[in-house]
Amino acid sequence: MKLTHLPRIDTALLSLIASRFVSLEILELSCTERLDEQCCWLCFEESSTCTIHSPIPDLFVTEEHLTVCRPIAILPSSPRRLTVGVLHLQTSFCKALAPLMRLETLFLGIFLSDVDVFTRHLERCATIVVASPRTPNCYPTPPFGPNACVTCCGQHATEVQERECLAKTLFLRALPSLVNIGFSSWFPLAVCGPKEENAPGLGGDGCL
Repeated sequence: MKLTHLPRIDTALLSLIASRFVSLEILELSCTERLDEQCCWLCFEESSTCTIHSPIPDLFVTEEHLTVCRPIAILPSSPRRLTVGVLHLQTSFCKALAPLMRLETLFLGIFLSDVDVFTRHLERCATIVVASPRTPNCYPTPPFGPNACVTCCGQHATEVQERECLAKTLFLRALPSLVNIGFSSWFPLAVCGPKEENAPGLGGDGCL
């Protein structure tokens, strides 16, 4: 099953799908196509308000959630800022997807980077040109995402990649049938290792 251009991906949607299509082996859901980079910075920003493209931390960050997570929450090698929102999202989503006992491939088209990565990118890069007869309210450059921004890549890429790698490991361990898991990413990893029969511990290498 593949659904794109969704306004949001949440536990209600996942629970509904899991209850109606219990034999699913492949599930692809995505929101990020709604971001419009084809027009101007105003359209880029406006389109971002029509979808929940980055649910962390607005939807998935509760400090008390760590107390109800299993020992998986204690990750000495992973900074707390990486684990809180990811653990909340993973636990909520995997609980909703639990009925899909045959699910092998899962793609969730949301960004695991904090929503501030995108909003601060807009604040920094969407600078309007002073209006003139030749340039009435236009921008100096067409819109581009954090993936094409040197500042964003330098400030966020490594941490976001670590978060994505952690999330993939958590999903693979929580859903026994799952083999492949992916997310939308501003800063994609070149290679992420598939689940092995004996998945590595979270203190080890989640990505190969």
